[in-house]
Amino acid sequence: MTALLMFTTVAAAVLGNVCKNTFCKDTLKNQSDNLSFNLVGNAFVLIVVIILGGAAAVARETFLYGSGMGIFNLLSGLLFSLALANGPMSLTTLLQLGISLVVSALLGPVFWGEAVSVCQAVGIVLILISMVLTSNARVDRNITFKWLILTILAGATNASLGLFQKLQNTSAHPEEQMGFLFWTFIFSTALNAAWLLLRTKTGKKEQVSFEMKGKPLIIALVCGVTMATQHIINLKMVGVLPTAVFFPLCSGSRILLTALIGIFGFKEKLSRRQIIGFAVGFVALMLVAGVFG
Repeated sequence: MTALLMFTTVAAAVLGNVCKNTFCKDTLKNQSDNLSFNLVGNAFVLIVVIILGGAAAVARETFLYGSGMGIFNLLSGLLFSLALANGPMSLTTLLQLGISLVVSALLGPVFWGEAVSVCQAVGIVLILISMVLTSNARVDRNITFKWLILTILAGATNASLGLFQKLQNTSAHPEEQMGFLFWTFIFSTALNAAWLLLRTKTGKKEQVSFEMKGKPLIIALVCGVTMATQHIINLKMVGVLPTAVFFPLCSGSRILLTALIGIFGFKEKLSRRQIIGFAVGFVALMLVAGVFG
């Protein structure tokens, strides 16, 4: 069951990134567009969480953790979209997940005293090396300082989500997972809507440059489905697996699967460097998962 959940959350993450990248490259023109697109996804997840019983009363601790995650969830989504709009998807995903992976993997040992074996430590390092090797640097040279800052910020805010998930799972009320997600997306959706309203109704009145129908609406809804899938599964997974195992395994798998989609789905050529990267990545994932001890 754990393996199936891991596969599902990784597949959802990759599908969501591919869809979001399509929107950011083809449609995104300004910050109002970004806010409008993200609002649909956040609102969809909120509806799913309510259907699953998330609107029930929760402890104050759960409310605080949920509200904190809601703020960072909104920032993470907006920053990642801007990074995708300003740079290549492969390197954006690579850097964002690399930063998030390292920070998240250290959370367990630093804050919860989780043990990390030598094999797992080596695996974490090898995953980072694999991420660099599997990215196609010869093609993805259109990077800027603005893109770099946006991606680093996206990685840092994304890593904070794992912290809030772990805090909720190790709190006195770990059973309030749906309530935690309810307050997460209440805050994300409300702040998203308020921010969009301010940009479109005050000051320079930056209007949304596209209509939320047809292809943009379908992409936004797909991103909402994948976001809901990830949050629900990841919240359960961080309670089952140590953070030093779950986050590196999940992030590394997303990088490798993204590269596979590029190779087999878009007929991209696999360079010698990428072949080595896949081999290193496979061994690294086995090390982190504890297959070799």
